[in-house]
Amino acid sequence: MTIKKQILILGCLLIIVNACSDQEKVIEKIEDKSVFNVLIIQKVEGNTSSNDMTKIVKDQQKIVEVLSMVEGLKVEEVDNNLVIEEMTSQNAYMFGFIENEKMTGDPLPYSFNVLADGTFIFSHDEPDSLSKPLQTVDQHQQLLDEMKQLLDIDF
Repeated sequence: MTIKKQILILGCLLIIVNACSDQEKVIEKIEDKSVFNVLIIQKVEGNTSSNDMTKIVKDQQKIVEVLSMVEGLKVEEVDNNLVIEEMTSQNAYMFGFIENEKMTGDPLPYSFNVLADGTFIFSHDEPDSLSKPLQTVDQHQQLLDEMKQLLDIDF
């Protein structure tokens, strides 16, 4: 193989690798986790939910720990339609973080969903900043189980 061909192939590979790595992101650290003093967890089963599948957590330490648990997860942008399809095809947990209990009717400042298979879907790239949906590259079933144990979720 000639040197020109080798350089051309290497150049193409570098472009492909850079293009792929640009699409992957990492969930960033939330600097001030203490602004959230209420965490609402709701399980959606068969596209419905109920009060029995809802839990409100006010323990600041647990809220901070949950936010810390998702830091560093590798994610990629996904199409809204794909997210809707995935969320309607399996059970999911919604984690919504708010600054106080009286916030009603306003969009959640920060939230994410976890599908039953351990796929995390983020609607925010940072607090108060809605973004195109970000979905974890890998499934994290064990992380979901750890969160449920920490928050004493039995549904």
